[in-house]
Amino acid sequence: MENANIAEIFSSIQGEGPEAGIPYTFLRFTGCNLQCRYCDTEWANEPLESARVLKCSTDIAEHHFNPISAEDCLGILSGFKYRNLCFTGGEPMLQSEFIETILGGLKGKRLMMETNGTLRDNITPALLERIDVWSVDIKLPSVSGENVMDDNRYFLQRLENAKQVVIKTVFSDETPESELKAALSMADEFYKLNPRMSFVFQPVTEENRVLAGDNLEVICKLIDKYAFEIRVLPQVHKILKLL
Repeated sequence: MENANIAEIFSSIQGEGPEAGIPYTFLRFTGCNLQCRYCDTEWANEPLESARVLKCSTDIAEHHFNPISAEDCLGILSGFKYRNLCFTGGEPMLQSEFIETILGGLKGKRLMMETNGTLRDNITPALLERIDVWSVDIKLPSVSGENVMDDNRYFLQRLENAKQVVIKTVFSDETPESELKAALSMADEFYKLNPRMSFVFQPVTEENRVLAGDNLEVICKLIDKYAFEIRVLPQVHKILKLL
């Protein structure tokens, strides 16, 4: 695929997961195959006329008409100096062929794929070889409004040989304990396939409020039963009021 529909390219601080606080360039693709209840980038779920490009050194955004070619995308990215680059969305795996096309021009970059973990057929050997960190959501029905946990399981199985995997589970004050246990059980299954894994419980963060209810206490009682690394982290970028 030589062209992509891109929502924005910008630099900021990673706000989610164990890499929170690390400077990243973000390449946000449009389009998503899910409609999650707490989606904070719903505006990017459909194709856009143009992509916004915003460097941290300026408050003035550039706009590039979609679709954007691989050559033009790499040209834009060359103006961003952070070593870490995150593919996000939307759902970036919908445009995985385009990502493969630009991999050759990203030498020296450390690459992260943020994905909803449902499109296992789009995982290719080239992506497995080049992506340094896979950040995969386990979508709980109580939070996402979607029941795709089987898809999440099959997706993770394809990452058996991935370099590093972060499994993220968003929860709220309405999430039942049974769903928290199901997410941990799935992560435990994957840990036996690939120990290069960490797990993050992420409470829903809205307007600087963390919606966790009593579930923080529930999680604290559950986590000591597992051998893999487990963290509880809010969306730091929202608290810091960053992109």
